[in-house]
Amino acid sequence: MKHPILESRSRILIWCLAWVILAAGQASVIHFVYGSTMDIAAADGIIAMLLYGLLGLSIWFPVRYMLRSNNNVLSTIINVILTGSVTIVVWLLVTRFMVRALVPEKEDYDLFWHTALIFRIAAGVLIFFVVTLIYYLYLSATQLAEKASRQAQLEAQVREGELKMLRAQINPHFLFNSLNSMSSLTLTDPMKAREMILKLSDFMRYSLSSRTDQPVTLQSEMESLRLNLEIEKVNSA
Repeated sequence: MKHPILESRSRILIWCLAWVILAAGQASVIHFVYGSTMDIAAADGIIAMLLYGLLGLSIWFPVRYMLRSNNNVLSTIINVILTGSVTIVVWLLVTRFMVRALVPEKEDYDLFWHTALIFRIAAGVLIFFVVTLIYYLYLSATQLAEKASRQAQLEAQVREGELKMLRAQINPHFLFNSLNSMSSLTLTDPMKAREMILKLSDFMRYSLSSRTDQPVTLQSEMESLRLNLEIEKVNSA
């Protein structure tokens, strides 16, 4: 199964836009709520959300495995918690290392880091579950679409099988009746018997050459129906 974000440009753009908005939001919270300088807030918000955006793409692979229908609920919950914990720990450590290497006020950043650690953890947990929920909804929608497609194919095969069975039952009776009618007409009206032979030949040629999975023209179908009615009219006479 392809990655749901990377399979189209529009989804990639929406994904990037979402993380840009989150980066701006986090930088604003850091600057206005925690009183950090603008350069630290901007560096922290951009790096943190850029990194989480990349981690969010990689989360798809364990989530796809964890949320399979054959996994039990307890195993799924444990795996989600473990995956979320590892993701958040990696995100926190790498973010701190990268931002601390960029900003000049390292002591101020260390102080700010410990002050805002609870906020970071809460934000990381919330973002992880939102991303997981998005992937879960995508998997559910995909599975429903595949199930509906398989159901439609199965119903089509059943209808085709019933139609073939009906044709197998009707065609011999139709042919036998037509042959009996032609046998009688050869004695009473040879010209009409010849005409019926030609009609039956055209009708059987069309019936045997046409396939149910191939489109046919309305004119051909109407002509076949006309021949069938004329032959039945003679059979019932």
